[in-house]
This record gives sequence, structure tokens and C-alpha cells, in this order.
Amino acid sequence: MEKAKKIHDVLPVLAALCMGVMLGQLDWVERLFGASNSSLATANPLTPQMRIGANLYLQTSAEYQAACLQTYNCASNRLNQLVEAISITGMRPAVIMDLDETVFDNSSFQTYLYLSGQDYTDAIWGNYEKNFAKDVTLIPGAKEFIDDAYAMGVEVVYVSNRLKINQSSTIDALERLEIAGTKVADRLYLKEDTSDKSGRRDRIAARYNVLMLIGDNLRDFSEAFVNPQLPNPSAATDLLAAMNSRKQEVDRSTFHWGQNWFIIPNPVYGEWDRLIKVDPIPLMHPTSMPIGGQ
Repeated sequence: MEKAKKIHDVLPVLAALCMGVMLGQLDWVERLFGASNSSLATANPLTPQMRIGANLYLQTSAEYQAACLQTYNCASNRLNQLVEAISITGMRPAVIMDLDETVFDNSSFQTYLYLSGQDYTDAIWGNYEKNFAKDVTLIPGAKEFIDDAYAMGVEVVYVSNRLKINQSSTIDALERLEIAGTKVADRLYLKEDTSDKSGRRDRIAARYNVLMLIGDNLRDFSEAFVNPQLPNPSAATDLLAAMNSRKQEVDRSTFHWGQNWFIIPNPVYGEWDRLIKVDPIPLMHPTSMPIGGQ
């Protein structure tokens, strides 16, 4: 039993070694093996080095581009159907869009974290958000969808957890990418005191006939998807139960997906990765193939 426990304890380190070798980051692997047991125990389970594969997918794969274009093409077609079905009287129709990883591509920020060997912090992100709007690019298909919405007479309202105090920088990015439209400050709902977007969505619904929501995080659609409160520390069983709960909520919302809710893939970060609080291996299921077998 003791031997089996020791083998299990080194599995994450061996996985990190394989990742480092494949990526040519041997210097990082050396730092990892040189770290103390206590520092490994307190480290973020999903480090920038572990996220590099997801960020490579975003920046290099034609498959990611296709997935985003597919989502936005379907959303544009569906929006046209919804516009044709509504009354021409009453409040102006609108779509609510998240910004980061829904409209804004910030994958360069993830590359920065990897190259600098830093974990994400609010302070590092705040510096990027405030001072590096020039580095923001567009998610594939986002601008075309926004242009289509305006051509249909639909207003585009942005709801983001970018900070209100950095609003001018966010507007700079919107204008540079030519998706600001007119009087964008009146349609930009940024974070002031809470990451819960429900209140902001309610205020928008009082102004517009909201036809559609688009985001990359399930909380862009409803707080029903927020992670439940968990014990601290959390066992793998607690985390798996929370993950299954969110998936069940997705099933209960089936009638929304592809109808008035559209989600953009984001494998790098989000509400989902906040549930990765322990060694990820026990959270994953393998095949029935014997380890080390043929």
C-alpha cells in the first residue's frame, strides 16, 4: 500500500515532466523538481505551464477558428429568425455579449503568464486590462456577428467583468477593433462591486427586448451555474459532485442552447477551473486498460 501511495504521489510530477519535455521547457521542469514538497502542495494545480496546451489550441488550431465561426454563424441565423418573429413596436431588440474570450481574444496574456512563469493574479490582469488594450484581438466571427446584428436593427450590449475603473481602456479596444458602435459607454456594463452579472442583465432587460446572450462562461447566462459552496479543503468527491451539478443544470437548460444562448469554447480558464483545487488525476476517468499493459 505504501509503495502504491508513493507512485500516486509522483504521478502529477511525472506528467509535468512529460509536458515539459514535449514543449522543450526543461528549465521549468528543473525548477519544478527543485521545488520543496510544501511549495508543490500549495501551488495552483493548473499552472501556466499546464495551460499551455489549451492556449496553443486557441492560437494555432484551425479547429478552434471553425468552432467559433460555427457558433457565430448559427447565432446570426437564429437572430435573424428572432427579429422576424418579434413585433416592430416596443423596446428595441438587443443581444447581450460578454467580452473576454467571447469577443476579445486575450490569449496573448496567457502566453505572457507562461513566458514570465507567473500564475494569474488580479493585479497582473488589471495591469494588462488597463495598459495593454493594443494587444487585444478578435475572436473569430465576433465582428461579423456584431455587424449582422446592427444590420438587423439589433443593439449590441456588452456585459463584462472587466473593471469599471478601466472603462476607457476597454472602449479603446472596442474602437480599435471597430466594434464599439455609437455611444458605447451607454451599452457597456462593467464590474463595479460583484462578478455576478444578474443585476446588470436585469437593468438591460428593463431597457431592451433581449433576444440573445453570448458568452464563454456559463455564468454569462445565469447564476444557476455558479460553483456551489464547498468545504475547505475540498475532497475530490466534493469537487466531482459540484462538477456534475453544473452539468445537470446545463441539461435542464437544453431549450436555451442554440436558441437564445450561444457559448464560445474557452479551454483556458473560467468558472469550471475554479473547481480544480486538488491533484487533477482523481477528477479524471481512464479506460479499463491496465496501466503499463499492452
